[in-house]
Amino acid sequence: MFCANCGVKIEENVKFCPQCGAPTQAEPQTSQEPVQEATPQVTPAVVENIPAEPIQEVKQEPVVPTVQQPVTPVVLPKKKKKKTGLIIGIVSAVIIVALAVAALLNLGAIKNLFVKMTTSDEGYVQHVYEKETSNIAESIGNFITSLSNPKQNTIEAADAEVKIELGDKTIALLEEALNMELDWVKSAAIAYNINTDGNLTSMDMDLKLNDKKVVSADVIIDMENQELYLNADGLLAKPVRISLAEMTGGSYPAMDAEEIQEMANKILGCLPDGEVVESIINRYSGVILECIEEVEKESDKLEIGDVSLKCEKYTFKIDEKFAAKVVKAVLKEAKGDKELKNMIKDLINSEGLSDVFAGVDADEVIEEFEQGIEEGLDEISADMFGEFDVDLSVWVNNAGDIIGMEIELEEGKFSFLAPENGKKNALEIKLEAAGTKIVFSGSGVKSGDKLNGKYTLKAMNMNIVEIALIDYDTKTAENGYLNGAIEITPAKDIVSMITSGMDDAPDSIKSILSSELKLRLDFQSSEKTVNFGISLLSDNKSLIKLSMNTEAKQKTSIKLPSNAVDAEDIENPEDILSVSGTAGFFEKFVEAGVPRDLVDSLLNSGFEFGNSSSSEVAKPDYDWEDDYDWDNDYDVSGGRDNQFDYDYDYEFDYPEAVETEIPTSLVAALDFLLAR
Repeated sequence: MFCANCGVKIEENVKFCPQCGAPTQAEPQTSQEPVQEATPQVTPAVVENIPAEPIQEVKQEPVVPTVQQPVTPVVLPKKKKKKTGLIIGIVSAVIIVALAVAALLNLGAIKNLFVKMTTSDEGYVQHVYEKETSNIAESIGNFITSLSNPKQNTIEAADAEVKIELGDKTIALLEEALNMELDWVKSAAIAYNINTDGNLTSMDMDLKLNDKKVVSADVIIDMENQELYLNADGLLAKPVRISLAEMTGGSYPAMDAEEIQEMANKILGCLPDGEVVESIINRYSGVILECIEEVEKESDKLEIGDVSLKCEKYTFKIDEKFAAKVVKAVLKEAKGDKELKNMIKDLINSEGLSDVFAGVDADEVIEEFEQGIEEGLDEISADMFGEFDVDLSVWVNNAGDIIGMEIELEEGKFSFLAPENGKKNALEIKLEAAGTKIVFSGSGVKSGDKLNGKYTLKAMNMNIVEIALIDYDTKTAENGYLNGAIEITPAKDIVSMITSGMDDAPDSIKSILSSELKLRLDFQSSEKTVNFGISLLSDNKSLIKLSMNTEAKQKTSIKLPSNAVDAEDIENPEDILSVSGTAGFFEKFVEAGVPRDLVDSLLNSGFEFGNSSSSEVAKPDYDWEDDYDWDNDYDVSGGRDNQFDYDYDYEFDYPEAVETEIPTSLVAALDFLLAR
């Protein structure tokens, strides 16, 4: 082959020309005006044995390469690769991830299946029980740990309110009973703030009527000096200092915040380590479960409400032989249990119980403990427990979770079933004994963390109450915080039984009882708040509601008032009451909705018997001899038949009222608070 650039002959498969260095694979570019050059004639060779025919001369021009400029190779467009491989790879990855997630989600079921296939029925029952007791042991251990190690941010201040609200039907019922208009009554509440600062505890209280503040009072308790400071906003000219010992007749014990905390720490110091308790519970539950034998297995199907679930039922007997076996196994384990012995020693030597175990040697106690176990092992026998026979059954789902339990005795049986199937779950608690049958059952649906369900309590095949669970938060409940609502509705048969004997009851009461009555409980709680409400509803309208709300706050410093007056130095309560404050005291009730005429009547009644500095109301002053005519106004007839003829024509002489700017009722109330 020849170089397309310089025309030099080169060998095959050479990529570059040895003469000019041009690439050999690029095709030469033809000149736009190719020059045709003369080629020499070549005489063909004589070929033998060819028939004699006229031979034509073929002129062949030699190819003489021409020198050309380097030509850029023509790059052809590449064909696009197909994406089939990429798509297959993505789909495969998704499938693998999905299978991995499914495997993780069903890890319990896979592990349970493996245990079931590789162990006996007795071993499998031990396995499912150990899993349940392990969860219980962990909860107990965590609880003890939380008690032994309280959080540093202990709540020392909170806002709270207790409120009662009346519905229209209740107000109408009260109006009928009291024969007075009460449509202005809507609600009453006490709101207060509690704050603790060392040995000082303060409580600021507000009395509210129809959500309007009418009375305010502040109380500070000094536990170190055993004193209480009282101040009523607008009523007292100065705070009053009261001795708690005198106020309670000497029954108020002396307390100090540091002493209380020290005492609490001593008590908490007696508690064992939470992890140790968990370990002991797990160990001894395993010892007991190893005593299970002769387990009967059967396939079963639980159906409660609209929840249906296939499962397996395992039953074994608990009798006097089983009891003796368990006691012996536990004693043998306890004999060499160093963890248990150390826990007993720590309890005896704890500072909080030093007075209880004064003079007791822990080592001697352990020695007696071991000796008692030795004697017990020699004496334990089935005869000690008499004769009894109990069938204990458990229902287990495909994940190895216990979803039901039943204890059957000769006198009756008790069962607890709680199957789940997807988002649906059910509950049945049944007690049968002495011819009596009580059943609490129902089902619900879980959406996210919220559970809604309806349940019925029956006794002797008669509905008693129906219970609805509304938006119950199962997630927060795991941490001990209740959120949701419960409605309790009496069954129609029960209402009929109650109302059948109330023919003489007022129509308003009959109307309420004939309506759809419900008792509703509302819960809302978190780490910093607790809100609870209980309402009685009639046709879904509130008759009366009691609510209690609490919210944790940051504590603030407390200062004792410097201008306080000792209660012992107050000769007349009027001296400490504020004239300007008491003048507008009752006006706040009017602003809250109390009718003016009712407030005025309360004010007037306070002046009727004059002013008094005593907690006892002044009584009429009359003379029976002078003001009562026994001959004319009292006639006895019939001898011994004690029939009297009264003449109500006598008069009493009342003392004249003493005018004052401060209502007598407030004076008497303060006099009572001062423990005079």
